[in-house]
Amino acid sequence: MNIRYCRKTTASLLVALFLINSEVVLANEDKSLSSEFQRVLDSFMGSEMVLSCGESNMLFKIASGLFGGPELLWNSGTKWRELKRVTFEDTSIVFNGPGTKGGVPLEDIDLDLDAELDIPIFNSGPSLVKEHSVRDYIVKAKDGKYVPYQYTIDLVQGSMKTTNLRPITTHLKLDADKYSKEQSHVEGWYFHYVDPKKVDQEKKREEKAKEARMAEIAAVIEKYGKEITIETPAHSYHTTGTCSLP
Repeated sequence: MNIRYCRKTTASLLVALFLINSEVVLANEDKSLSSEFQRVLDSFMGSEMVLSCGESNMLFKIASGLFGGPELLWNSGTKWRELKRVTFEDTSIVFNGPGTKGGVPLEDIDLDLDAELDIPIFNSGPSLVKEHSVRDYIVKAKDGKYVPYQYTIDLVQGSMKTTNLRPITTHLKLDADKYSKEQSHVEGWYFHYVDPKKVDQEKKREEKAKEARMAEIAAVIEKYGKEITIETPAHSYHTTGTCSLP
């Protein structure tokens, strides 16, 4: 009886190992996000998968256990942290996750800064190396308050979408040094004249024009050189990135 019991137990273990091994083999043969996700959900003994999302390659882990449902973890850089408010749907995951305090990236600010800000561009056009706009002289001033984001990972499309859960205040300012350096130039024409009197008159005109230009630049720097704030309402800033198996 003992021998038969041992044989049955051994056979059961072999079957279990075979099933587990088959699961691993099949997963390796068809490694898509959706198939891996389904494998983790269907695993009786528990399993896990790791995916990388977005330009910053955020790492997430989906894990299942023998006695518990799936859970989602995020790699903070030092360790895996479990995310609490997570909804697992058929082909997607929705959760509140890591946020930012840097504000909206300048390239994503959907405003015509040339129209919104009273910053004159004196030197721009075909005669220069590049055509300048107000956006060329705007930089981040400081970080704002921490804003949490909601994430939606689509395991079929291989995408991750985010939106801000609270309003975002983006702190910008005028790059005073760059603006002053590039916009202070006043075209002079005195070298076109031969008559010394005309040359002198043109030089004086140019000096006055430079003084007036520098006064205008100083006024612009006084107004915009410290801080410009851009307010973005909650749920109105969206990003889309790709997700893949690392």
